[in-house]
Amino acid sequence: LGNGAITFNGGQIQVDAGLGLNRMTQPLTIANAVNFTGDGTIGNTNTDTIFSGSFNLAPTGTASGGSTVRTLTVSNTAVTYLNGAVSSGAAGSTYFIKAGSGPLVLGNPAAYTPAFTQINGGVIVVNNDTSIPLSSQLILNGGGLGFWNAVPLQPVYNYTVPVTAGSASFTTNRNYQLSATSTFDIGAGLTLNQGSNSVMGGAGIMTKSGMGTLEIAAIVIVVLFVAVVLFGFMNAIAGALWFVIKFVVLVGVLFLMVRWAFKRATR
Repeated sequence: LGNGAITFNGGQIQVDAGLGLNRMTQPLTIANAVNFTGDGTIGNTNTDTIFSGSFNLAPTGTASGGSTVRTLTVSNTAVTYLNGAVSSGAAGSTYFIKAGSGPLVLGNPAAYTPAFTQINGGVIVVNNDTSIPLSSQLILNGGGLGFWNAVPLQPVYNYTVPVTAGSASFTTNRNYQLSATSTFDIGAGLTLNQGSNSVMGGAGIMTKSGMGTLEIAAIVIVVLFVAVVLFGFMNAIAGALWFVIKFVVLVGVLFLMVRWAFKRATR
């Protein structure tokens, strides 16, 4: 590829299928800067691929201001890393859509600037709440999040299940918009906790996969909601029963008064 920038405009990069685990080599690293004037695809191989150069989603020459929507389709069956900056460039805000079944890792979240991150397929692999910066609104639209690796500096392809690692779990306090059925994929020995400040909303359905644990704060909310509803329902029943009792007593008193009056009138 040389040293020049790579420009995506609807095409794809296909890594040589002979690399990777087939030849017991390290992942392929592509150091070129990548510019997007359209969408792009990383083709289907079994090779872990690391992009160490910058990803500019709206390079100079793109209309400034407004918003830009870019879709990166990851068909790689291995892991794809974006270790360079992922920037909005000339656009006022950028909508970054991850499509395709392959997993994606954002290796430099401090330099990730898209205002929206939407996952349409596969997973973006995270190990803490800021693996996708909190400044980027997260939308799950058929894809999901993968919590596979508790140690941030440990490559996913060398993953071992942590035993006593303090980072074997993390609590998420960010908000998630579910626009379609989406997945939280959690690796064995790991736990993802939903914090009290986290909200999972939208019309989509949340599913959980993997051998790890997902703890949902919303279950507590649902239990409390059901308890409040039942309490209100019981109060309503009690109120209705008390009304019936008062009505029966009133009718009885009126009946006795009418009967007494009738007897006096007929003497």
